[in-house]
Amino acid sequence: MCQVILPDRAFLRRLIDLTRGLRQPHHHIRLCKGSKQDLLLWMRFLDEYNGKSFFLEDTWETSHTLEFYTDAAGSIGFGAVFGKH
Repeated sequence: MCQVILPDRAFLRRLIDLTRGLRQPHHHIRLCKGSKQDLLLWMRFLDEYNGKSFFLEDTWETSHTLEFYTDAAGSIGFGAVFGKH
């Protein structure tokens, strides 16, 4: 069974950035230390991944339940209210 892993970009962002500008799929890139660390973290994540996403909540919150409201005006600016703040 194939499963989509939702938090993939958190681990792959630096690698995705390294491929920008490559013209052919066989072109080589040099991996910096940070990229190698990203790959090690990704491999550890895949090894320990239990199918649960820690980036997404089980339930969706609404502006009403959070007491969070925003508004914007094209010419003036913007505003937000979070609870009593």
